[in-house]
Formats: sequence, C-alpha cells, structure tokens
Amino acid sequence: KKTNLSIAVLNLYTIILIGLFLLFQDQSRAVLFILFLMFINLAVFTVIVLSNKKEIRINFIVGKSRKKEMVDSFILNGSTQFLAVILFEIFSWIVLKNRDIAQTIHLCMIAVVLLVLKITTLSVLLRKII
Repeated sequence: KKTNLSIAVLNLYTIILIGLFLLFQDQSRAVLFILFLMFINLAVFTVIVLSNKKEIRINFIVGKSRKKEMVDSFILNGSTQFLAVILFEIFSWIVLKNRDIAQTIHLCMIAVVLLVLKITTLSVLLRKII
C-alpha cells in the first residue's frame, strides 16, 4: 500500500508540474525540462521497484506472475497519470480560464510516453529481479 501511494503521488506531482510548465512557458523551450522531469520520475520509479525487490520475489513465489505485476502497475500508473491530467485541466479551465485543447493533447501524449517508459522499465527490472 505504501508503494502504491508513493507511485500515485509521484505521478500526480510529475504530471501537474509538467502541465504548469506547459501552461506558463513556451512549449518549444519546454522540451528539455519535460524530459528532465520524466527522467526523474522514471529514476524514482526504478528505485521504488528495486526497494520492493523482496516483496516482488515473495509474491512471485506465492503465485503472482510477471504479467499480473505488469497489469497492476499499468493500471496504477495509468489511472494516476490520467487522473492528474484531468485534475489539472479542470483547474486550468475553472481557475485560469484557459480553454486551450492543444495543451490537453500535449499533456495526454506526455502521460502516455511516460506510461510506456515505466512499463518498459518495469519489464526489464522484473526480468532481473525474478
């Protein structure tokens, strides 16, 4: 539970920070900063997975497969990332009166890329752990 909460907070924080940066900065200059934030998110996610190596091994011995671990991670990461996108867009529409749909599309694309990177990283880590 503590791991899932850590991952959820990490995803919410990263997506909202990227959204704020896209909102207030020129998008062409934002690419390097966004890549940096994604790299930090991926590094912290890797550390969280590696710190739970013993728990993952125990779950594997008990009967939880790699596929089930990947699906659970996909659901957790995907839901929290897109929840962050939805919350950020509601905030920007209501409070900031920003109705730019292109920003929402960019933020969704960034969330999908981050999700793919996390699932790929988890796949590699699970091969090494198990």
